[in-house]
Amino acid sequence: MIMKSKVILATLLLIAFLSFIFFHLFKEDKIKELDSQVNEPTIATKEDAILFYGTNCPACISLDQLMREKGINEKVSYAHKEVYYNQENNNQLIAKAGECGIDANLITIPFLYADGKCYFGVEPIINYFEEKIYD
Repeated sequence: MIMKSKVILATLLLIAFLSFIFFHLFKEDKIKELDSQVNEPTIATKEDAILFYGTNCPACISLDQLMREKGINEKVSYAHKEVYYNQENNNQLIAKAGECGIDANLITIPFLYADGKCYFGVEPIINYFEEKIYD
């Protein structure tokens, strides 16, 4: 009976471990896919636009949904940079925020760096892109 319990426990631990590994590998692939994605624009920004976001960030998810609903993704070019799991992207976010005089401890995401300016929060970012589209 004890041996059967050990086998069951070992099997459950193995399944949990494999699930954990699969989840993280899948998530890394998705992050790399989003980071390498730059939309083909019909309207380009004056400078490169970089949208910094975090995986599972509620405000970032809301922003993404609004941008899709409004068709912004098809109309404006910008790069995606995930900052929770990518230290290089996080360092770039801190540097861009510093250019705008924003202290590293006060940075929030979603965060857009475009045209040499910083925008954070859903509404200011949507407003920026809408101005680009309708100007």
